[in-house]
Amino acid sequence: MRGWITAGYARGEAPPEPLLRGRPRLLPAPRLRGGGALRPRPLTPDARDTEGFVATKKAIALALVGVFAWLAGRALLGLQGEFFESFYSVLVLADILVVLVSLRYSPSYLVMFRNSGLAVAAVLLRVALSAPPYANAALGLAAALFTLGLTVASTRLAPLLLQRAERAAPEVALARTEPGR
Repeated sequence: MRGWITAGYARGEAPPEPLLRGRPRLLPAPRLRGGGALRPRPLTPDARDTEGFVATKKAIALALVGVFAWLAGRALLGLQGEFFESFYSVLVLADILVVLVSLRYSPSYLVMFRNSGLAVAAVLLRVALSAPPYANAALGLAAALFTLGLTVASTRLAPLLLQRAERAAPEVALARTEPGR
């Protein structure tokens, strides 16, 4: 069953037979040119640091659920006009908070490049929400293309940059990729 995705089985292996019963049909896995998929690199090699970062992001997400409920309640009661724009502003601030939190776990330039770029894309989308017609579509498209370019750059070009840095000066490249150095 290589090349197929089921619930939680994205690596191409088939799930155990009992899990297939009662499930919807299998979906074909997306294939990219070159045969590979875009896979994010871990934030840090230390599993405890990764768990801490994930726990922090879960806490931020839980706070966002509370803000969402509060803003939705205000909008339903008529105390607030634009619900979506207000919530999206909070999401932009949460993106910036995630960028700052990721600095604690990895001072790597590549991680900062990816996280900061995604925050910039969120700001572009926020500006697109309040832009006039046609400009909002152009800004939304620009944000999507920027995010696509950022993803390709961080997954395809970053390993090449790391290899070049390691060949030039192995000690310096190691210091850039290891947190806490």
